[in-house]
Amino acid sequence: MTLYATKYKQIEFKQQNYTNSNIKSYSMRISVYGDYIEAKIFDYKSRKTHYFKINDIKSKNEITLNFTYQNSYNLDTREGFYPKYVYDFETVEENTDFKKVKLNAYKNSKSKKSIFYFDLKLKPNDSNLFHAFRLSCIHGFEFIEKFDINENYIVESAKSVTHDGQIIEHTLLECKKIDLTLKVK
Repeated sequence: MTLYATKYKQIEFKQQNYTNSNIKSYSMRISVYGDYIEAKIFDYKSRKTHYFKINDIKSKNEITLNFTYQNSYNLDTREGFYPKYVYDFETVEENTDFKKVKLNAYKNSKSKKSIFYFDLKLKPNDSNLFHAFRLSCIHGFEFIEKFDINENYIVESAKSVTHDGQIIEHTLLECKKIDLTLKVK
């Protein structure tokens, strides 16, 4: 489970994602909008998104989440939209505690100017959790599997400048291993 905070202009929001570090063919995102909680399970193999409404059930010292299925629809992975994009990871600084990387994205291999970039601070991890950051923080590119750092790190913080000069900041608030079972009836 990863929880990232994002700051863009005057807006701040959080994205909570559940990923499997061994099997990257699905993930779940939980979003909170005031009193309304929803979940989306993304199944990359079948290219489907399954949408659930969530209700809290509180009893004594325990909270159980009740998932109510709403619908499913085709997952737009945008693979066809960004097929020629090239991603370049350049190490800026590295030690045993962290690695700072500049990530550039180009429209194609002939482009000399990046369309956007990220300054990433990576923390060593027992598995590669870059996809958890991508799912939470890189809208439009979250489902593009070839967009990966391919090393065992988790993104601790990131700063990005968009093509129109806007600054976006991301911070990892929480990361923990959990055992999650979702029973579908």
